[in-house]
Amino acid sequence: MYLRRLASGLAVMASTVILVPLAPFLLLIAYVLAKTTIWRTLHLALLLAYGFLYYEWAGVCALIYTGLRHRDTNTLQEATYEIQRWWAHGLFKLARYLFDLRFKLHGADALNGPGAVIISRHTNIADNFFPLIYIASPAKPVRYILKQELMNILSLDVAGNRLPNLFVDRSGLQTTKELERVSTLLTSCKPEDSVLIYPEGTRYSAEKHQLLSRKPNLKEQTQRWPDLLPPRLGGVSALLEANTSKDVVFLCHTGFEGSGTIKDFLDGSWLQKEVFLYFWRVSFADIDADPKDFIFSQWDRMQLMLSKDRKSAERNPA
Repeated sequence: MYLRRLASGLAVMASTVILVPLAPFLLLIAYVLAKTTIWRTLHLALLLAYGFLYYEWAGVCALIYTGLRHRDTNTLQEATYEIQRWWAHGLFKLARYLFDLRFKLHGADALNGPGAVIISRHTNIADNFFPLIYIASPAKPVRYILKQELMNILSLDVAGNRLPNLFVDRSGLQTTKELERVSTLLTSCKPEDSVLIYPEGTRYSAEKHQLLSRKPNLKEQTQRWPDLLPPRLGGVSALLEANTSKDVVFLCHTGFEGSGTIKDFLDGSWLQKEVFLYFWRVSFADIDADPKDFIFSQWDRMQLMLSKDRKSAERNPA
């Protein structure tokens, strides 16, 4: 852990030492390239990178300060939740401003009520922020199930491990030990706490969908859900089987398709995106006893939404 954090800290320091003095020169070059190449938003991406460096440094300093100041675990976690929310809201607002992003919510009433198991579609790095922006609050914290690679980001490593989140090895999420950790994350929740999982296990892309369609055991599922990756049932089944009282809230969103890579980020795919977020809540009493049947039925509902949005976009192109 300490070696990982040392390496992450050195990487942030090196990036700062290199990028900050060169900022005027790099931004000028990026602006020229944005006007003369396919990288239409290179200058905006660079500005966002500088913003990330700022929030990363400020977040790490705040985490160190709170770690030295607060010895009580509950007080320390409350302070860390506030830093996490400030970090996420700051970066989200910056990206929304730079790229002129627009977000529209449907079914926001589903977010009222106690904590829940939150199951979300995953297409883009930006949708990692949606639960913190639209669901979490100081009174209703969200616990994340995340890939362990995200611990290479120093602030996420420190804050994420200080809070009751779970970083998993995606290749081992079917093992008994990992599934027990997923179950424990839920059973240790307070009534107001939520637990978030992305059952697809990775960001959706047409290329990934096509690769999965070639696997005999997934061919039928990829045909059934052309705009979704088949859910990996291990983690989400562990949550549902351990659940004794919580409703399930689903999040489906459209608008970020085809913008999940660095190339997409630079060539303008993020620019002036209109993103629609759909929430709905399934009460605990209405959850199917079979996790597979339940998830598959809700994936059908997501696919129906995505198909309608795609057809609407085809009829009314921008």
